[in-house]
Amino acid sequence: MSNSFLFIPDITGFTEFVSATEIEHGQHIISELLEIIVNSNQLDMEVSEVEGDAVMFYRFESVPTYDELIKQSKIIFLNFQNHLKLYESQRICECGACTSASSLSIKFISHIGEIGFTTVLDHKKPFGADLILAHNLLKNAIDLREYILISDRLSNHYENHVQSNDWIEVQEGSNEYEKIGVVNYKYIPLMPLRKEVGIPAPPTR
Repeated sequence: MSNSFLFIPDITGFTEFVSATEIEHGQHIISELLEIIVNSNQLDMEVSEVEGDAVMFYRFESVPTYDELIKQSKIIFLNFQNHLKLYESQRICECGACTSASSLSIKFISHIGEIGFTTVLDHKKPFGADLILAHNLLKNAIDLREYILISDRLSNHYENHVQSNDWIEVQEGSNEYEKIGVVNYKYIPLMPLRKEVGIPAPPTR
């Protein structure tokens, strides 16, 4: 079986935001942000599911290039951050949700592996150990709120392409997970892209 691509954009600060804000406007803001993530898909990825604070994308037996991964992540990040900027000038009201939306950010988990499918009520859903690993990587030791995490397996697939240049500073990390063991990964902080917030994201095609 060939490698499939797994990609999870995850909203950081979600739990605190939902816990501390009015449910109606908070729900509206999160819904808008999740729609932006889905609508920013330029890699012809399939949506496995939309969770409370994340979207699980996959591309079956097809892996984008490293440059495509970086471009896709950048487009979602800028579209996400540019939308948050609107709440500073066009917010619905002065409630806690509308005034604290700017505290949210986004991170990306990317991985490759073998996946299969199961059908639930006519909806085809991917499953497998690599899907579980991708979800586990959301919980890691990276002390940042916005980054691209590239699993060691995906990094090896890209061979020598995962390297620092331009705004990209590649760092390394690892975590140990129960029943999985130690998982190594590389990650790229997205803070340097904040200087481009307010500038339209690159074309999606």
